[in-house]
Amino acid sequence: MEALKPIMAHTDTTWALPFSEHAELELQTEWGSLTLLPVESGEQPRLELTPRSAEHLVVHVEKHGDTVRVSLDPEHSFTWFGGSECRATLYVPTDIRAHVQTNAGSVSVHNLDRCELGVKANAGKIELVNVIGVIHLAADAGSVIGRGVGGFFDIETHAGSIKLDIVDLQPGAHHIRASMGSVRLELVRGMDVDIETHTSLGSVRNAYPSRPGAPARLVLHTELGSVRIDEGRASRSTAPVPHGPAAGSMRPEDPQLDRILKMVEAGELSAHDADDLLRAMGRV
Repeated sequence: MEALKPIMAHTDTTWALPFSEHAELELQTEWGSLTLLPVESGEQPRLELTPRSAEHLVVHVEKHGDTVRVSLDPEHSFTWFGGSECRATLYVPTDIRAHVQTNAGSVSVHNLDRCELGVKANAGKIELVNVIGVIHLAADAGSVIGRGVGGFFDIETHAGSIKLDIVDLQPGAHHIRASMGSVRLELVRGMDVDIETHTSLGSVRNAYPSRPGAPARLVLHTELGSVRIDEGRASRSTAPVPHGPAAGSMRPEDPQLDRILKMVEAGELSAHDADDLLRAMGRV
């Protein structure tokens, strides 16, 4: 086995992450841009800050049992409007069990496999690229984007959009919910999946074959928004969009409703005002 290169417990910009054999991480921050990447072969897991970030953040790294707990706290003199940089990169094992929470900012995760990932963002963007595992994501206000993702999914946004390129679905029930916003999925061709869609006020368009009783069950739900499911571009069928049970629940296009939904997603109209407007139009 290749020996790991030793690094100091921490320097001005780098902190060691002392994982056990089964790596577990709990990370909390108030604000900033977080990135999780696989640790390089022969290197130690670690947290790295940009020099400007290190000037304004207090870093705590503690180990409790098998869990490494990391908190990134702004210094008392720090102001959100000062334009200071808050960027952190964590190099972790690919099969890590990680729980990340941020109040405002972005979380980006790349190239993890057989991981268990939980991310909660009160306001901000969650982005996954080539991530396979058990994935739990929640954003109160913000978007969720995934490219080349697979495994088990439980994803929810309150005010924001969800856009996923899914390459694998494990057996079981997968839930993807957007209270106010759109859900857009691309599924790789050939998966055996039962697709179930629900929307209280919006449109549904499903161009992916759905088989009732399939081992993988994909449940999509939006209160105020649209749902769309397509086959992956690399192997998209040239046949027309199917109709009947395989097409899901199809609703006619509604330009006025679509415009209101886009205004809600863009933050130009609150959910309460949208509800009042739709009631005035006799739509609800």
